[in-house]
Parts: sequence; C-alpha cells; structure tokens
Amino acid sequence: MARRRPATRNVGNPCATAVVYARQKSIRERIVVSLHPQPFQISHRVESLEELKVVLAEEALEPVPQLMVVELPRELRAVDRVVGLARMAGVRVLGVLSDESPIAGKRAVHCGVNGLVLPVDSPSTIREAALVVASGGFMLSPQLAEAALDAWRRCREGLPRLSDRDEGIVREIGAGRSNEEIAAVLGLSSGTVQTYISKILRITGCRSKFQLCAKAHAWGLV
Repeated sequence: MARRRPATRNVGNPCATAVVYARQKSIRERIVVSLHPQPFQISHRVESLEELKVVLAEEALEPVPQLMVVELPRELRAVDRVVGLARMAGVRVLGVLSDESPIAGKRAVHCGVNGLVLPVDSPSTIREAALVVASGGFMLSPQLAEAALDAWRRCREGLPRLSDRDEGIVREIGAGRSNEEIAAVLGLSSGTVQTYISKILRITGCRSKFQLCAKAHAWGLV
C-alpha cells in the first residue's frame, strides 16, 4: 500500500515535481510539453497502472511529487483506482479527460480529481490548470465548463416556476431528508413543510416525493 505523504504546495519552487501518467503517447507528450518550462520538473513518465503503483509506493521517492497529471480511463472504477492511488500518496490530481461530456466530468470530480482539462486544450491552459491544482485550487477546462453550463441551462429550461422557498424544499427532498428533517433545517413546522410539498407536487406534476427527488437531480437542484 502506498504511504501517505504530506501535501506540499509551494509551486514557486523551481524544483516542484510532477508525475505524468498517460497510456496514449500523444497525450503523454502533450502533457510533458505543457508542463515545461519551470516551475515543474517531471520526475516520472508512467504508461501503465502497475508502474504507477510502484512509483507512488516508492519510499525513497524524493522530492515528493506535488502533482500527478493523468489521462483518465473511460471506466469509472478505473478512474477511482487511479485517483485513489494518488490520494493515498498525498498527491493532488489533474485529470486529462478524453470524454468531453458533462457526465464524464462530474464522475471524475466525484472520484476526487482536483482539476480537469482536455487533450485539445492549449499547452498554456493545461499548464495554468497544473499550477492551480498544485497550489491547492480547482480548475476546469474552459470547454468543459461551457459544456457543463449548457447542460445546466438545458436542465433549468425544464424546471417549473418555483419560489426560492419551493426550490429550497426540493433541494432538501433531493438530499433524501424526511419532512421532519426538512422542518428542522428550514425552521418550519412539519405541517407547513407538507403543505409546501403538496403544492410543489401539483406544480411539477410529480406523483410522489420519490419522483420529485429524481427530478430535483435532473434539474440540477441537488
């Protein structure tokens, strides 16, 4: 098992190191080009998951990498494994996502990546994202951000007209809370919450809280 290392985020250090993991040679070379010149020094260029395990588990790996830039696999479990290895080693992750869909990006973020770029992004964009992620921040490729915004707009177009209070209750329902829990969170009585829910079900055309919960996710309220 890889040992956990303390996160180091002084990217002003010209010797800041990065590990590059990409199966495709073209993507690997693009990452390498993007991270040069300084402040990044690439300590390892990895082509397989087994090799990555060895690199991140190496006790004598010095200096400790501040960043790992990885070509993310298409399979969710594989993404989770790769990101998990980096997190266990205390290394922040910038993912290179070949699938531009918002769903793929959302899954990668849920797996724990600290930033996402595309292979078609300019070297300057990839390098900026690497600097942001290594410094403890989060950055999304402009193209991915635009795609996510478009998806959000499409979801919101199908959202019925609800008041701020209605939307707040829908969010709580989407989070799986009971009427009593919603009442406690929003400072209302259980009876008032039920009155709101009955009204919301009528407005949205939903037959149950379960259906409303599903639509809350589809509308992007959760």
